[in-house]
Amino acid sequence: MGAIVADACLDGILVGIIVGLGLYNLALFIFVREHGYLYFALYSLSAGLYILSVSERLGCLLWPLHPRWDSLFSWLLVPTTVALFIRFSQQFLSTAENLPWAHRCLQLMIILLCAGPFIGAPIIGLELRRAGFVWNTLISLAVLLSTLILGLICLSRGFRPARAYLAGNSFFCVGVCLYCLGILGLVPWHWWLRNAAVLGIVFQVVFFSLGIADRMARLRRRLAEEEIERIRFQQELVDANNRELAERVESRTAELRREKEETERLLYNILPRPVAAELRTTGGSTPRRHDEVSILFADLADFTVTVGTIPPQKLVDELNAIFSAFDDIGARHGLEKIKTIGDAYLAVAGLPEPMADHAVACVRCALEMTAFIEARNRQSALKWPMRIGIHSGVVVAGVVGKRKFTYDIWGDAVNIAARVQNAAEPGRVNLSAYAYDLVRHDFRCRYRGKIDIKGKGRIDMYHVLAPAGIHAGIADPEKA
Repeated sequence: MGAIVADACLDGILVGIIVGLGLYNLALFIFVREHGYLYFALYSLSAGLYILSVSERLGCLLWPLHPRWDSLFSWLLVPTTVALFIRFSQQFLSTAENLPWAHRCLQLMIILLCAGPFIGAPIIGLELRRAGFVWNTLISLAVLLSTLILGLICLSRGFRPARAYLAGNSFFCVGVCLYCLGILGLVPWHWWLRNAAVLGIVFQVVFFSLGIADRMARLRRRLAEEEIERIRFQQELVDANNRELAERVESRTAELRREKEETERLLYNILPRPVAAELRTTGGSTPRRHDEVSILFADLADFTVTVGTIPPQKLVDELNAIFSAFDDIGARHGLEKIKTIGDAYLAVAGLPEPMADHAVACVRCALEMTAFIEARNRQSALKWPMRIGIHSGVVVAGVVGKRKFTYDIWGDAVNIAARVQNAAEPGRVNLSAYAYDLVRHDFRCRYRGKIDIKGKGRIDMYHVLAPAGIHAGIADPEKA
């Protein structure tokens, strides 16, 4: 009687350990949703029920009126337990990814476990239930051997949790092999054979729990490393995007800067710099009166006649070459180009910023323009005789226009400068009396007398001969 009680207590302790670990892993599955926990929990619970059925206690617990149903329960629980063990092994060792051929073999063994009793009875020639036990026992031994080999393969490939798997299977194999040999009648049956199998299951479950814990710890570390790597990758991606965006912004900024510089350059070609700066800053320009300026008008003689004799492109090329040279000459002497009107070129010295020697600068510019035209005429088939007139006085300057800005000058001095130019001889620089009075100490001039101009009557005019101190070859006296 005492032996029976001790045996029952031992079974209760062992089954409690197995079922307890199964319930623990089932709870982990509910929270973690890792299928390895689920298969291990179901395997543990099925193994615990199988032990109770073998000890003929499961029937008493489930159906006290029919306790002899334990043999039927054990017959059903064998394939169920082994099938769950196979599913757990597939999940734990990741055979689907790492060992596809072994994964398919284990799947085949599950099918054989389910079909074993029905195909084993006619072949072996035993009673149906006995045939099922024999068939499933043989399949179970094949499963154990296969999983041991798979565990060794995974361990050789560096899968460290396979150590706990192999340790648990080793204990289980020893116990179950003895138990199966006893069932098959290959060794004499003793009570310790059943206990050896139960202890093997207990050690297997314990080591499997340790293996699952190790595997999950490694999985969490791997996931943490992957998360860190993902965050680092995202950060690198963000940095790369930021660098690309910064490069785009820098490129666009440089492009806008170039466009701004080009716009400013074009604006400065149209307007004087102070006027352009005021226009960009305030959106408008205030007209200003300039009391001391000198106005230069240059005109190509016989231009209208020549226009009809040359192609349009040639004409434009000629004017562009001449006026471009005039622009450079005027810039060197500080003159502000106002505009061109056909073949006429208008420039002013003394605006928008005052210039003390505006008249002298204007005459020097005119003499250089004349020299340029003379040199060009000597080398070119087209001859362009030119007249230049200079007058000094008061003008008003400002910007007009809404869509196309124009910087222009107005005043009686502008009209007089145009008339002085019309009265000049080709190849000469003609001065009004007021302009002459401002440059008479810097240039030798020839008095031309009073010349009648439209709307102003007769005014004194002078041709510039040469800078002061240079003999011009003409001894005409100046007007006193």
